[in-house]
Order: sequence, then C-alpha cells, then structure tokens
Amino acid sequence: MRVLKTKKAKRTGKPSAAQVWAEVEDRFVPTFEPWPSERVVYLRLLRQTRLAGRETIRVSLQAFSEALRISVSTLRKAYQRLESKGAIQIHERGYTGHLIRVFLPSEIRGIGRGESLRLRQDVEAINFYARTNLRELIYAREKHRCFYCGRKLKKTCRGMDHVVPRSGGGDESYRNVVACCLECNSMKGERPAARFLKILGSFSVLTRKQLRQRLAALKALRHGKLKPSFGALRGLRVAA
Repeated sequence: MRVLKTKKAKRTGKPSAAQVWAEVEDRFVPTFEPWPSERVVYLRLLRQTRLAGRETIRVSLQAFSEALRISVSTLRKAYQRLESKGAIQIHERGYTGHLIRVFLPSEIRGIGRGESLRLRQDVEAINFYARTNLRELIYAREKHRCFYCGRKLKKTCRGMDHVVPRSGGGDESYRNVVACCLECNSMKGERPAARFLKILGSFSVLTRKQLRQRLAALKALRHGKLKPSFGALRGLRVAA
C-alpha cells in the first residue's frame, strides 16, 4: 500500500540529496531548533517531494502517521509548527489528505544572510513564541525576571506566557509574549494579564508600588514600547 500519493506539480529538478541534507543540518536545524517530530516529518516530506523532483504532495494523515510511527495529533502539531516556520505550506486540508508544498532549507524565509536586518525591519510580524532562539530575546528584555511577580528566572524553571490568551485572540508578537516563572504561568491560566496582576496584589505577592509598576509595564508593552533588543543577535541565527 502506498502511504503517499503525489499530485501533479511543477517539475523543479532534483537537487543533490547530499546538499539538501547539509542544508538541513547546517541551516534549518540551527535556525529553528525543530522538535524531533518536526524533523522526522520534514525530512520525509523532502524525500517524497523535492528529492523526487516535485514541489507538492497529497498526504493521508492516518497513513503518514502510521508510516512514521507517530500519533495523528503529533503529526498535526508538526504540520502546524513547520508551516509557522515557513518550511511547508498547506494548500488544502481534507479527509482524503493534505496537499502540502514543501520548501528546501535555502528557500525558507529567514535562513541565510541578512537575518538581523530583516528582523529589525519586520519586528511587528515576528513570532517570538515559536522559536527557542527568539524567546531568548524576550527573556533578555525582561532581564531574566518574571514579568508578573519579578522573580529571578532560572533556565531550568522558566516559561513564556501570552498576555492576552490565545483563546481570547492573543498572538505571538513581542507585544503579547512575556517571560514568566512556571508558578505564575500555571496560576494565570487563561486570565487576562491585568486581572492576574491584581490577584497577585491582593495576595500580597506584589506591593502596591510594584503592582502600579507592573500595570504600567503592561500598558507600555501593549503600546509597543517594550521592543526586544536585537543586539543579542550577534552570532545568533534566527528567523521570523
């Protein structure tokens, strides 16, 4: 039984498998730090498309998940993350399968030279939540302290939070993503940030002065006055 059925697409020629592998290892992986599931899915899609001289492929979720020995839910999440990184583009979704366009590492926006300049220009459109290396810019902006309670953050005990929950329409821009401790992340849940800060004040976690300062910082964040510093990008490969 064939797991994947390719759809007629524009012939692009077959790139060198060795060159593509080198680009994956030297450019795609360092830039995006993909999860193991993302890496497995991307490599299989590359083999079935670009290394076969095609750009698109129609994939059966169930059959593909069985072939890769991962769950359908894990496969869906891998698709979402790969699409957010620009590695794939899903043109159609359906019960018979997904029609996916696959990009070579060299074709993915953000990989290669000039990342720092482009990031500065496109800061409003950058997803600061999805990529580990971009999260570091948020941690640096907060001076490695929890945005809510002010606690010093350790690398082994820190997280990111959406000021406006995604369930409420929040995005992953620098205006809506903050560094926080795991305790605040858990306590806040789906609450709006302002409401959560007032709860911390009522529990005496924050003094009145600290509460005013955090609410002011929240207002500044929403108005775009707390942009991350891109000085930390020196020697760091990132992508929007």
